[in-house]
Amino acid sequence: MKVIVYNKLVRDKIPRIIQDDGAFPRIKRLTTKKRFLVELRKKLAEEVAELQKAKKKKDIVNELSDVLELLFGIARAENLSWKAVLKKQKEKKRTRGGFEKKLFLKSVRKP
Repeated sequence: MKVIVYNKLVRDKIPRIIQDDGAFPRIKRLTTKKRFLVELRKKLAEEVAELQKAKKKKDIVNELSDVLELLFGIARAENLSWKAVLKKQKEKKRTRGGFEKKLFLKSVRKP
């Protein structure tokens, strides 16, 4: 029997999907907030890397949805309301702008 090692956070229904495919997942429940947050952030980095590679619109939508779910998960784990996150996002957009103008800072010359 072949064993593939993943050692990564997965969505809640993945073990059942693996079982339905005839395989046998070995699962560990993360019991500390600190470890869960570490794994959420690692998973976020993984999904952002996949988003950067995505070319087709359907793949981009798929990866964006994964990134968004992880952002929601991190906010929940940190006991932050999504409303608070959106409020900060709007404040930063008002004070620092968004990315609509597609500006690329090449350098800054200081006196």
